[in-house]
Amino acid sequence: MSGMLDIGMMRILACIPFLLYACHSDLKNRRVSNQVWLPMIGIGVVLALLDFIDRGFISFLNLGLSVMLISAFVYVLFKMGAFGGADAKAIISLSIVVPTFHSIRLFEHSIPLAGIPPLNLFAFSTFGNALILTSVIPFSIFIYNLVHLNRDELLEKPAYLFLGYKSKISELKNRQHIRLMENYVEQGDRVIRKFSRRGIAIDEEVVETLQRLVKKGKMPEKIWITPSLPFMVPLTLGFITAAVYGDLIYLIIIRIL
Repeated sequence: MSGMLDIGMMRILACIPFLLYACHSDLKNRRVSNQVWLPMIGIGVVLALLDFIDRGFISFLNLGLSVMLISAFVYVLFKMGAFGGADAKAIISLSIVVPTFHSIRLFEHSIPLAGIPPLNLFAFSTFGNALILTSVIPFSIFIYNLVHLNRDELLEKPAYLFLGYKSKISELKNRQHIRLMENYVEQGDRVIRKFSRRGIAIDEEVVETLQRLVKKGKMPEKIWITPSLPFMVPLTLGFITAAVYGDLIYLIIIRIL
């Protein structure tokens, strides 16, 4: 039993420096190099061998189920455009290093504090926790819009209020990590605006085109933009929450039922 507890703590501690570095890289560049995940996976393989020595075949069975189920789940979401490649690689790496929950004794308490959920897939719980934590962001954007937009702007695109905010086109130059929420296409005397699910990258050419359309009176001076949010931050917070407290989605469902 003590060996299993040691392995559990080692798995958690092994992930933290990689996740923290990934957060730093994602915040700075909105990118995370593959070189982050390769050594993390290597450590996961070593820990899997140690776990096998301690617990036998059941440890490899848990590892196999974790990697297969999480990889399939992440692949579907990635193809749907739910998140980027770095986020997918991070979650798959977590499924290797921490396949399942371990009950760990820490400061006279057993963590996770809420116990081990029935669906004992640590990476899945981490992802679910990250989604719950990320859900705070749209409401924060909505409150920002309520404070800064007038009545007409609030009623213009109600669904946009949770996704982005308005900015003057003249202020878009040299701004990083933002995208246009709409694609602007000039057709005769009109400009057609169409919502873009992935957002439109903003560069100097895009800004100059928008400014030209404003001068022609074909579009307003303010447009809707959306921030490119670093998912590694809520993913890391979701990881820590899963390790210390447990699966938030499971706990919410239990409370509702």
